[in-house]
Amino acid sequence: MAKMVSPAGEMDMTFLGVGGEKDQMVVRSKFGAWDAKIYFSPDELVHLLKLMLNSSLVLFLLRFPFILIGSKLSWQKKT
Repeated sequence: MAKMVSPAGEMDMTFLGVGGEKDQMVVRSKFGAWDAKIYFSPDELVHLLKLMLNSSLVLFLLRFPFILIGSKLSWQKKT
């Protein structure tokens, strides 16, 4: 479960699915107690992809396999 943090407070967010409707990408999610759909137009999706092309995200994605393995190992030690 993801956590959304804003000046209004923190809210748990669960992603339920990603799909397409007509000419938009749709992310189905749950914010706290509310079901939500987030619609991305083609222009917004291009903008999102451009935002993702930055050094901090690329470095995070390179580290991600090690982060995942470390979290699995620490989870196994707790049980």
